[in-house]
Amino acid sequence: MLSVSRSVLSVSPSITSDYVQVVSYYAKYSFLACWRPGDLNWTYVDSGHRGGVSSMIYHKGRFYYVTYYGEIWSFSVPGPSIPQPIEVEATKLVCLEKWWKCQQHGYLLDRVIRDILNYFPTYLE
Repeated sequence: MLSVSRSVLSVSPSITSDYVQVVSYYAKYSFLACWRPGDLNWTYVDSGHRGGVSSMIYHKGRFYYVTYYGEIWSFSVPGPSIPQPIEVEATKLVCLEKWWKCQQHGYLLDRVIRDILNYFPTYLE
């Protein structure tokens, strides 16, 4: 059984047709896929991450997501000028050792990601 758990857009489709949609879904295991206007099929994101996706955001041309294990991963998707098939591979940036404490205290996952992006701006871009 397929179940979509998260979805994020790079930009609102009402603003431009040059956007990317990324979904996190379960089909026995957790997967990521992306779609661009004009694509005939969804593109699998090669992530290698453990566990499901807890939160996702888009920031300055890249998608970032946090797994339930506290790993932060990032990937970018080629623009629409590159036809399918495209290859999308995620890179693990960091593993938060105190992740469970963040979740227990109710910190917003998006805030955690944004703080890390502000702390390591040159490393991540």
